[in-house]
Amino acid sequence: MRQATFLIHITVDKDCLSALRQLVFRTCGAMLSFMRIEAVDHAERMRVDLCVTEPALRLTMDAVMRWLPAEFGRICQDHPRHGGTR
Repeated sequence: MRQATFLIHITVDKDCLSALRQLVFRTCGAMLSFMRIEAVDHAERMRVDLCVTEPALRLTMDAVMRWLPAEFGRICQDHPRHGGTR
């Protein structure tokens, strides 16, 4: 059975992006499904969307809150998309 995955939306200043990426990779490792980065606020801030397995959810949030000035947005369970018609 596949583990549940969660989407985490985090916003950081552009100067913290590299540190966030390193922290996430160290904390999550193979529990990270994907990371998407989008510039916001005229590229002064970055919105980072992470998809992590359930065990990595708390680890990631704790690490980011402890080490980086970041804003958390919505956190929701990711539902796998199945093939076929809608």
